[in-house]
Amino acid sequence: MVPIRFVSEALGAEVTWDGKKRSVTIVKDDNRIELVIDQKEAIVNCRRTSMDSQTIIRNAITLVPVRFVNENLNMKVFFDNGEIVITDAKEQLEE
Repeated sequence: MVPIRFVSEALGAEVTWDGKKRSVTIVKDDNRIELVIDQKEAIVNCRRTSMDSQTIIRNAITLVPVRFVNENLNMKVFFDNGEIVITDAKEQLEE
């Protein structure tokens, strides 16, 4: 679980919060992810999909499953010597 705004904006995505729906929307390129607090379902590019864990708020910070969000933004997430590494999957395909 990671703070959504920090990670998404670092990857070049736009993040918006809807207080009435208690939802966060992440947009990067042609990808759109909608997450609702305390739900294990997300809407990715207009399709409902399940997540391993739900989006939560802790200390006024929205936390989301890092792998789910990044992979749905076409990013690759892996561990390397105990560190989380996030890369652009498209760039790897071009190499």
